[in-house]
Amino acid sequence: MTEQFRNRFIAARRSYIASQFSSLNNMQKEAVLTTDGPLLLLAGAGSGKTTVLINRIANLIRFGSGSDSGYVPENITEDDVQFLENVQEPIAELDKYRAEQLCALNPAAPWSIIAITFTNKAANEMKERVAKMMEQSGSMVWISTIHSLCVRILREDIHCMGMPRNFTVMDSDDQKAILKEAYKELGLDKTSLSFGSALDYISANKGEEVSVERAFVLAGELPGEKRKAQIYEYYVNRQNALYALDFDDLLLVTVRMFRQFAEVLDKWQKR
Repeated sequence: MTEQFRNRFIAARRSYIASQFSSLNNMQKEAVLTTDGPLLLLAGAGSGKTTVLINRIANLIRFGSGSDSGYVPENITEDDVQFLENVQEPIAELDKYRAEQLCALNPAAPWSIIAITFTNKAANEMKERVAKMMEQSGSMVWISTIHSLCVRILREDIHCMGMPRNFTVMDSDDQKAILKEAYKELGLDKTSLSFGSALDYISANKGEEVSVERAFVLAGELPGEKRKAQIYEYYVNRQNALYALDFDDLLLVTVRMFRQFAEVLDKWQKR
């Protein structure tokens, strides 16, 4: 196989794959066809970032790394190269099947792809659009918010952390209900410390992995800080009694579980 032959096939393969995403502009297409290594896409609102992600998922499922790989299978013939160089739309179903077989290189299993977005609305939109583009295979792609993903992981494996799989996920109303109990129990008034400030304090401590005991040490003899530590202690104890996790916990407990249990991490990495 000569270098010229290899280069012709690689160029023809990329050209055919690119033709399958002809509705995209050049920059969008470049992002979709980039499959080797990490990719950072920076673009303003309404510029088509979601469209790029959806088409990139489709490219990975249909063609794998074919669009930017330098690998050429040994069984490629001159007839194959000429076929790809001359194929044009509209294309017969049999020819389309042949082209896809020639161009696909380690296509990704739909269930091995995960797409994370920030809101449930955006996640649902992506699910609908991927399913519409890829039909059955699109419905098997993991598309969710980061919190939904962590809930899914924890429902399977949180027993490793000594918690039941049917733990409760707390929303903002649940958090405020616990704070009301804490303030009443500790004789505190919202005017001295708002619920929002208390939740910010709790969230910051959790994020920095500051335990309740450490929070009291850091508070020292400062009355205001000791009061915050007391609220933090009540909040955590109440959570434990209810087998409840707030939104911060969903991320933090998942990370902690992966750190502590290599076999759980390995399982999810393979999935």
